[in-house]
Amino acid sequence: MTTTTAPAATARTSVLDRVGPTALVVGAVGNLASAVLTPLLGERPAGLAEQVAGVADRPVAFAAVMGAGALAVPPLAVGLVWAARLLRRRMPRTATAAAGLLVAGMWGLFAVHLLALAQLVAALSADRAGAVEALTALESSPVLPVLVFVPFLAGCVLGIATLAAGLLRTGVVARWIPVCLLVFLVLDFGVGRVGPVDPHWLFVAGAVGLALHARRVA
Repeated sequence: MTTTTAPAATARTSVLDRVGPTALVVGAVGNLASAVLTPLLGERPAGLAEQVAGVADRPVAFAAVMGAGALAVPPLAVGLVWAARLLRRRMPRTATAAAGLLVAGMWGLFAVHLLALAQLVAALSADRAGAVEALTALESSPVLPVLVFVPFLAGCVLGIATLAAGLLRTGVVARWIPVCLLVFLVLDFGVGRVGPVDPHWLFVAGAVGLALHARRVA
């Protein structure tokens, strides 16, 4: 039994260690691109019907920006799970908690992008009024926050905080890396954009730092 299962476990570990650093950087850069380009779409109106009408005015740009954000989530999820595994030897419970929270956060983030892309579908629909009505019903559903927004906010905030705190405590990577993650967390979910500089640059810096660390210790 031991001789047949050990090689498979080793293979799974080695694959994640190989693709994780690159996936993290690719996902972080894609997430940054979406965040930086979103303001170029213009100010977001308050009403859903007005938002859909705005999307109809620039469908290609909207699809590109939101599509980039959605496509960035799968590699970002893989990379964050790999990053959490850096804690597994010294803080295994923290590593498991961080990975679980971050996966939940990435699910929420992906769903947020899908909801945004649903506005594009509504904007291009022959029956725009009916599509807007369906979207309104969807966004008014009490199930939506439980399935999307709670996992997104709680998973991302608590997951990044847990990962960064574990990296700081264990010292398995340079201290500036988890500091970048923590400052990003405060700015992105608390303070917001500071002038023209988007907080996601800090997340990219942390991701690149983690990837370089993996290359050094390989």
